[in-house]
Amino acid sequence: MIGNLWNMMQQDPYYKGKTTFVICPDHGRGSGREWTSHGSSAAGSGNTWLAVIGPDTPATGEIKTGTQIYQDQFAQTMAHLLGFEFKAEHPIGERVLSVTQK
Repeated sequence: MIGNLWNMMQQDPYYKGKTTFVICPDHGRGSGREWTSHGSSAAGSGNTWLAVIGPDTPATGEIKTGTQIYQDQFAQTMAHLLGFEFKAEHPIGERVLSVTQK
């Protein structure tokens, strides 16, 4: 479904080369038999992921490093991709550098 949507955007001159997809769940899920659950009692539910594809994102594929990212970095990352800086009254993380070229 995501591939189909991406291909459709790349066929439209208005969106081609100017569109970035940011895909992230709102929280992790458990692992193994607990994959359908979340919360502090489900092992692995604190883990989540981030996928970004677009003209400002290096095509590195799946990144498997010792680097850890956090959900509090997602808003700053998305704002940066749009040319803004995210500010909030609460603590926020730095943008995820590996998904932006600048």
